[in-house]
Amino acid sequence: MDDTGAASISATVASTFGSWTKATMWLVIGAYLIASAVKESGLGERIAYAFMLKFVRDAKSLIISIFALTFVLSLLIPHPFPRAFLILAVVSVIAESA
Repeated sequence: MDDTGAASISATVASTFGSWTKATMWLVIGAYLIASAVKESGLGERIAYAFMLKFVRDAKSLIISIFALTFVLSLLIPHPFPRAFLILAVVSVIAESA
């Protein structure tokens, strides 16, 4: 507490903005950029249609195949944020075309 009885909170610039320099923040930003590029370039549509033609027969197989795709991506991409963004880019195309 200071002289007036109010609690004073002070933080340095490094502690306030330190999380922006950590690898996790750049991983999330990179994941947004990659997922946006996948969706905008049409790669998401091509992956989704190839995926649907090969594995999806009904709604149950769609759900199972999405879980399988998530599992395979979890082996390649360990962090959940970029994996979720890439899955969302593909699944959103499937949902729009259904």
